[in-house]
Formats: sequence, C-alpha cells, structure tokens
Amino acid sequence: MTIPALPAGVSVFERGWLSANNILLRPAPGLCGSEGTTALIDTGYCTHATQTVALVEQALGAQPLDLVLNTHLHSDHCGGNAALQARYPAAQLHIPPGQARFVEAWNPDALSYTPTGQQCPPFKAHALLQPGQDIQLGAHRWHIHAAPGHDPHSVVLFEPQARVLVSADALWHNGFGAARSHGCVNMSPPDARWFYHWTEPHVPSGWSGAYADAQHPGTRVYVHYDEQPLGTRAGPLRIPQH
Repeated sequence: MTIPALPAGVSVFERGWLSANNILLRPAPGLCGSEGTTALIDTGYCTHATQTVALVEQALGAQPLDLVLNTHLHSDHCGGNAALQARYPAAQLHIPPGQARFVEAWNPDALSYTPTGQQCPPFKAHALLQPGQDIQLGAHRWHIHAAPGHDPHSVVLFEPQARVLVSADALWHNGFGAARSHGCVNMSPPDARWFYHWTEPHVPSGWSGAYADAQHPGTRVYVHYDEQPLGTRAGPLRIPQH
C-alpha cells in the first residue's frame, strides 16, 4: 500500500506521551498575506511546551506564526498555547465554541483540568472554529466540521483538494474506519442517553465530564455477557423505560 504524500507546506510533529501530535501549515512559496497563513493545529501538553516552541521556531525560521488552533480543549491538545502566545504574541488562537466561556473566565474545573489532575496554563482565545465554516491554513482552505464523541465539543478539519483530514482524537485503534469494539459496551443512542442521565455523578450543563468523589461515588454498573446472538434469544429484550 502506498501512503499518499502530504500536501506541500504541511508538516506533522509526532510527539510522545502525553502530548498530542502537532500539524504545522505554511503557505506555498510565493504566497503571502491573506493568500496564505502559518498555522499550528494543537499544541501538546504543558510539560513539553518548551519543545513545542522549539519545533515551531526551527520549522518557521524567520516566518511569524499567524494562527494557533485547538481541535478540542483536552490538556494534551492545548497545553502549549500559553507558551506559544508568549513567543508569538501576534498569533491568533482559534478554539471550538463549546467551552469558550470557560476559557474566557478560566474555569479549570469545567475544562476538566483540575478533576483529572492535569495542568494547563491559562491562555486567551481570539476566535471560534465554527462548524460549517472554512478557514485559510497554510496555502489551502479547510472545512471545519463538528465531531462530538471523544470530546463533545471537538472539531475536525478537512482540506478537500488533497482530501486531508485532521481528525484529532477521533479514535480508530489500528484500523481507520473499521468497525471495532475493544471492551466497549455498545448501546443504541436512545438507550445510551437514558443510561447517561440515570447514572451518577451528573454532568453539569456545558461540561464534558464529571468525576466521582467521596460524597458522590458514582453508580456501580454490572454488565453481563450473553453469548447468544441477539436474534436467537428466547425471551424479549429488557429495554430501559425512557
């Protein structure tokens, strides 16, 4: 199988744990101004921020960094924001709209950093990555698409000319697009919605998750494995009452 080459001006920084990979986009030779922008998608975890800045400096040389984008606001994707803003103060930061109010007021609990025991230095956002819109990154226009799942507020970016998708943490194990389950409990969307609201701890509106503590230990759930295929069961399915 031949792996297609990335478009001109697209570089991937493959990072180690806990940092997400970074994608740097630069204009094609001869482009400048509104016809091309330098942009970095996702910035890694804060403990690697110095390395992130060094990688960008080495790649850009004397070029400025115009834009920084976060596909979502987990700490491994935006932990380098503050360091990059200090190094490139003119760079504009674009984030998904779902948790923008928590960034503006800087609420590390609502952003999941405090409950997960992770760090993320405060940063300032300048614009929103609105699904359904386009954005100029490097030499190309990229489509912004909502991709709730791994994070309910996540977005992905698609460049239609070269058919390149920046999928962030749209997780596919080792087979992109293959239907798999790795220890998951599969449910229909209506059942999953009922189950989500029935179990504790309850998730406040606008938050992406909540964590158990001593006062709210959570709901214990037992899953029983049935080897019989669904269509051969003798009795009716037990469906939650919604």
